Amino acid sequence: MLFRSSYGVGGYQTFSRFGNDYLMTPGWGSYGNPVLPFNQIQSGQGFYVKGQSAGGSIQFEENDKTPDSSRLVFRPSGGDISAIRSSLFTVTPAERKIGDGILVHYADDFSSSIDDMDGRKFVNNGLNVFVRRDSYKLAVERRSTISETDTIYLGVTGLLRQNYEWDIEMLNLQYPGRIAFLLDNFTG
Repeated sequence: MLFRSSYGVGGYQTFSRFGNDYLMTPGWGSYGNPVLPFNQIQSGQGFYVKGQSAGGSIQFEENDKTPDSSRLVFRPSGGDISAIRSSLFTVTPAERKIGDGILVHYADDFSSSIDDMDGRKFVNNGLNVFVRRDSYKLAVERRSTISETDTIYLGVTGLLRQNYEWDIEMLNLQYPGRIAFLLDNFTG
């Protein structure tokens, strides 16, 4: 799904299923708060679908349509998810705008290997934030429960000479005795 980025052009939203709801990454822009579910495709809205490796099909029926094309579902997400959401904002004296972001979701039943549950990053010509895992760039990564030596490798492309601000949210990651570190290897 496209959104208007801080560069004034389209970017992509990645929708991931959490229980009965879909949450978006990076969120914000015309889609609003990324922790609120977004469970409907709006009339006329374009989208990509990534299926299982074995292939498949998707079909929409006339009775799948809703009579209202507005965002109807705004309720708290079902259940608590353990995740890290990282968003990069452009900052000027007049405003703070979402540039891009990622989500890493942790659960016992997820694999720490790249699989069909991970959301690949659609790289664009503007600002891109992604999780670098093996040879993949991911917008959403689902991996098994966080471990003591867990590392998320963030990648960023398309930076301009301007001010940026990271927003890093830890969602339900209270592990006694564990500390998170941010290591910046920027060499420019």
